[in-house]
Amino acid sequence: MIFAWFRSRLKNPALRAVYPYRAILNARTPQLLPRLPRLAGALSEGRDYLYRKALYDPILEYDRRCGSQVAATVNDAKREALLRELAGFMLTAVHEEMALFYPDSPLPARVTDALYFEMYRCLPPPESDYVRYHNPELEDSRTAPAFKFGQTVAGILGTLDIPFLLMMSQQCPLILEASKKLVRFTLFDEPMERQKTG
Repeated sequence: MIFAWFRSRLKNPALRAVYPYRAILNARTPQLLPRLPRLAGALSEGRDYLYRKALYDPILEYDRRCGSQVAATVNDAKREALLRELAGFMLTAVHEEMALFYPDSPLPARVTDALYFEMYRCLPPPESDYVRYHNPELEDSRTAPAFKFGQTVAGILGTLDIPFLLMMSQQCPLILEASKKLVRFTLFDEPMERQKTG
């Protein structure tokens, strides 16, 4: 089954790097690769929701509290750049989830590359998007990605205000949690919300 699926997805060059691991993938998570297009769609929809919830609404609140006009500067080009950055950060959640199933393996990066291709129809550039956020050379693997995300968003919006940067960094746990829920819902049919007991 998975071999036939690979043949049908040859337009995704990132899958060539995944193919040698097909036996491992099929044994542990056989539905993973065939569901990559579905996950790409779910992440794109989730990105649009998180753009409003985790970026634009907090920016509006920041403007209200500080008397600034950051939201007014968001034109089409900046909105597209913010969406791209947000999607890149969401892909770190995919990478982290894959690392739980395939620790100490190149598979998490290979699968995330294949998902990136499903979303953008190109391979990820070496120094952009999620690649920067799962860089093992980062000094602090827990806080550095969030700071980097806040710094990048502030740069896109042209503000050097430290409180604004920190506010954007603080949105990262929400983004990661929502992204991981999307991954598990799409790939493993886990419910988005935990059922309350007793």
